[in-house]
Amino acid sequence: MDRVPIRILILDQEYTFRVPADQETALRQAAAEVDRRMQEYREQRPGLPDTLYAVMTALHLALELQARRHRQEVAMEEWRTALRQLTDWVQRITGDAPPVGPAGASRERRQRPEAGS
Repeated sequence: MDRVPIRILILDQEYTFRVPADQETALRQAAAEVDRRMQEYREQRPGLPDTLYAVMTALHLALELQARRHRQEVAMEEWRTALRQLTDWVQRITGDAPPVGPAGASRERRQRPEAGS
């Protein structure tokens, strides 16, 4: 895949990267977000070293990523639970599994005596 050179500006400093052409837009958007946040920190706490603004931004982004991953894990577990419940329900109504009692415990299926026994 061809790499294209792009220039981005973060906290008044220009950086040049060579990125796959299909990632250029995403990198520009990410750089704009990093720059915006670093500029906010600079406005809120003027006079600090730029590296400190970078570290503060990185930590904030990392915390957001962790929170999103956690929410995703919770949502996936809820989805799995719902899918298991749906699967159990389908098996019960199709006769592929024993029925579930009121407390959620499976009851054994009663076998009908075969004709001639």
